[in-house]
Amino acid sequence: DLNECTEMDSSSIGLLSNLYKRVKSKNGTLAFINPSKMVMEILENTKIVTIIPNFQSVDEADHFFD
Repeated sequence: DLNECTEMDSSSIGLLSNLYKRVKSKNGTLAFINPSKMVMEILENTKIVTIIPNFQSVDEADHFFD
């Protein structure tokens, strides 16, 4: 849940990218939940949202992955 996250830098994006790869290799899923407007702009600009989906709530993500 990224609701309280107010900023991200290149290290954060790299960490998320590596985490995604590790989770995916174990047949898991990773999603962004409720990112702030500022963080969403960063995620969109780095194109990471093209591989990691974004949802407004955990329930919404659960329904998507079911």
